[in-house]
Amino acid sequence: MQTSIIFVREKRNKHSIRVIAAAFEQHFPDRDYTVCAPEDLLASLKSISARALILCSFNTSKVEEYFTLADVVKLSFPKVVLACGGPHPTARSADCLQHFDMACVGEGELAIKDIVAAFDRGESLGLVIGKSLDDLDRFPVFPRRFMQFGPIEITRGCPGRCHYCQTPQLFQGKVRHRSVDAIVADVEFCLHSKRRQMDVRFITSDATFYEYNGAVNLAGIETLLSGVRNAVGADGRIFYGSFPSEFDPSRVSPELVELMKRYCDNSTVVIGLQSGSDKLLKLMNRRATVDDAERAATLLTNAGYDVVIDLIFGLPYEDDKSLADTIRWIDAWKQKVTIHAHPFFPMPGSAWEHEQPSKVPEQLLRLLRSIEGSGKIFGKYL
Repeated sequence: MQTSIIFVREKRNKHSIRVIAAAFEQHFPDRDYTVCAPEDLLASLKSISARALILCSFNTSKVEEYFTLADVVKLSFPKVVLACGGPHPTARSADCLQHFDMACVGEGELAIKDIVAAFDRGESLGLVIGKSLDDLDRFPVFPRRFMQFGPIEITRGCPGRCHYCQTPQLFQGKVRHRSVDAIVADVEFCLHSKRRQMDVRFITSDATFYEYNGAVNLAGIETLLSGVRNAVGADGRIFYGSFPSEFDPSRVSPELVELMKRYCDNSTVVIGLQSGSDKLLKLMNRRATVDDAERAATLLTNAGYDVVIDLIFGLPYEDDKSLADTIRWIDAWKQKVTIHAHPFFPMPGSAWEHEQPSKVPEQLLRLLRSIEGSGKIFGKYL
């Protein structure tokens, strides 16, 4: 029975919806679907006479909005079936099933087939355990019928287990890499569709980790960058180690910087530090040290890059010494780098999900406010 499939897409979930839409096309090549914004969903449903399956993906910051949306939809359209996935449903599936008919835990490319098949049978699976996608090349990055382009996921999972992060639970098992051939094929599809200059960006938890083989795989990274460069040509632009990815500072080397200078176009590089205290870095299970970040920042700034340093404020287990270390670090580096500030939030599914933020002391707040006018800090620290 042909039914209506609707993906709900907004700014925060656009990458995940794109991935699931691409998988849906592979599973159901003759099946139509639509994509709409949350605010347009009710109007879209009013124009549909058939049964509808609504597919949502969201993280913890958007949970209340999606719970409210699901409740309103169920009240107005009782026969509609709602399914959800993403970081929050993976960590809090039982809560999500109070509002949604199905909740996917983990990766969704394979699970979407089971969800749609159950819907067609008039069934609801409730909890859906997503299967890990061993071969990222199995599905393209970009859907072919819904033209949505963006950064390309080159690595899934993370070798680290940072205590504030949800990624280890969302993508369990071994770290996987998309092949250069598959990446280039998606780049070429995008170029053919857009018919204009292309900016290529990458999604990865750590841009130094592509095809990691016990050490930074410079040959693998060069094969990636050179392949994409050949595809986009001189008019295209490649951004590596900048948003939406970053570098582990302990793995930044002169050889890696030389590759970036040869193939890439970004003038800004992001380094994940998170704290100016080695004690806090160890407690949160970070691989790199403060010295690693300083060496990497010096190397990159000397090469002409603007360096953005990620820092988290309000971390658990802060004490007078760790705060003093962070204050000293910011004061020493505030003119050399730009700080991307993040407030600590206990993410469901992370090792620190039950920890509470510490208070950001007035001395640190004064320092952060003092550098706002220079443009050397952005984001939120409260």
